[in-house]
Amino acid sequence: MPGWFKGMEVIIRERGLWPYSELNAQCKGFKCVPGKTDCCCRRLLFTQPDIINQKSPLEELVTHL
Repeated sequence: MPGWFKGMEVIIRERGLWPYSELNAQCKGFKCVPGKTDCCCRRLLFTQPDIINQKSPLEELVTHL
């Protein structure tokens, strides 16, 4: 359904990035292993170029004025 959040696991699987082992949604206390990019779903997604380069809604609004 357009506009509905599908979940991190679904997004990661669609990109072909899901590892053979299970991933936690996030590392405990949001403290990921330094230098590791696939320790949790959150880190894996936040290291993807399209997500890194995504502008905030405020930035989008300002750049379209």
